[in-house]
Amino acid sequence: DDKDGGAPRQDGGAQEAPVELREFAFDPARLELKRGATLDVRNGGDIPHNLTIERGPDATQPSERLAGTSTFGGGDAERLRVDLPPGRYALVCTVGDHRERGMVGSLTVR
Repeated sequence: DDKDGGAPRQDGGAQEAPVELREFAFDPARLELKRGATLDVRNGGDIPHNLTIERGPDATQPSERLAGTSTFGGGDAERLRVDLPPGRYALVCTVGDHRERGMVGSLTVR
């Protein structure tokens, strides 16, 4: 398993990208994808999380929900196809106070 330590992906936008959810972070927190790519979202934490894509650009401020997974428990996974126009979006977990606790990131669609 290739772990990049949360650094931005430098492959110019993968067609499939793993994202791990945990208390209280996304790994990686910065993603770069091609339009139509799929996120393989796994909850490696102990409590329920989700991955929500918002218009952004500031992930600490709630904005329009564009796509996202359901809220699911630790050890489970979901796939999310990202069919958004090129641009920069916010990644957030909308469960409880997870956004405020730092469970935010960014998504760039190329």
